[in-house]
Amino acid sequence: MTQKITVFTTRPDTLFGVTAIVMAPEIASIDANIPQEYSAAVEEYRKATSQKSEVERQQDAETKS
Repeated sequence: MTQKITVFTTRPDTLFGVTAIVMAPEIASIDANIPQEYSAAVEEYRKATSQKSEVERQQDAETKS
């Protein structure tokens, strides 16, 4: 089941062109929006990101994962 996500923006006119959103991997509520075939990959990504410090995650800002 798809879950409703509330977003906040200073530019509501840009929401009409949204094709994707990015959420932090530690947000548990995203589980309801992940298709079953991707749940293992998401869990693996969560484990990898949980082993990094906040500073390490920010230093990798130019490299998207």
